[in-house]
Amino acid sequence: NGSGMTEADRLARSQQRDIVKYMLTHNSEVLKFKLNGNLGEDADLHSSFFHLAGLYPQFSDAAEEVIWKAKIYDQTYQTQFMKAYKRKFPYSMDDFKRFYLGFYPDEKDVNMRPLTLLMQGIAKDMNFE
Repeated sequence: NGSGMTEADRLARSQQRDIVKYMLTHNSEVLKFKLNGNLGEDADLHSSFFHLAGLYPQFSDAAEEVIWKAKIYDQTYQTQFMKAYKRKFPYSMDDFKRFYLGFYPDEKDVNMRPLTLLMQGIAKDMNFE
């Protein structure tokens, strides 16, 4: 019923519902993302400063790609993929995740590439980390 939930919990639940709607309809217009995560109270300030509310909807294609990958790349696939390419890709699991995710998975690297924060949030909502 939502009692005892924080604003971040409600936001995450709302975004998860949007992802489910997208998966049922394949209509990217239902994807509405708002900044949350480890920024806490600074999320609104960060979003306002970088004008993210106006930017995120323009990148629904990037959001879709994370959703598609999350549906396909389960843990078994990740392990098999890593084994198959270990000799050709002799780097760490974090580097490998960056390779197949298409963004930096670690929260500390959020400023390394545009849209990383958006993509990390979607991946987290999809349990794809």
